[in-house]
Amino acid sequence: MSTTGPVLDAARSLVVERDLVRPAFAHLTVDAFMELPFEALGPTKALLKRFFSSTPWTEGDDDALAAAVGPGTGRWRYRLEPDLVLEYGWEGGRFGVRVVFDAPAGAPSPTGPSEVAVVPTELSGSFDGPVVPEATPNPRSIRFQVGPVHDGPSRWFASAGAVSDEDPGA
Repeated sequence: MSTTGPVLDAARSLVVERDLVRPAFAHLTVDAFMELPFEALGPTKALLKRFFSSTPWTEGDDDALAAAVGPGTGRWRYRLEPDLVLEYGWEGGRFGVRVVFDAPAGAPSPTGPSEVAVVPTELSGSFDGPVVPEATPNPRSIRFQVGPVHDGPSRWFASAGAVSDEDPGA
């Protein structure tokens, strides 16, 4: 995996500027983080938020991310834009993530967001996207972010009898 420094920082900043953080997180989640232990979710998410920011990324940050994720296997490479590639996985049992420039010299660089490539799984037809566990302030609880149930404000019903069968939000 390439070293830290100004080139990596510039590539990471472009991911943020081009609104590519969500697709990058989606790839990381589906490929590498679905089997993470619960206690590793909070530290891993915090470190990845730092990675996908304009804050400089150091060797110490690499070490902290590798320790938070732990050992594993697998390497992935996804093109986020024609000139930006997300590389991540385990090398020698140690996890790492990088964004690298990879475009022909003189190639135009788009500025809009890219599409997320969905990796098919057994349950891929059941959900609109990956179901992602999120850390909460309480280390003993976890939240699963899912899409909206209905349009409009949230509703609460005192009993199931008060719910109408025609109500799409029930």
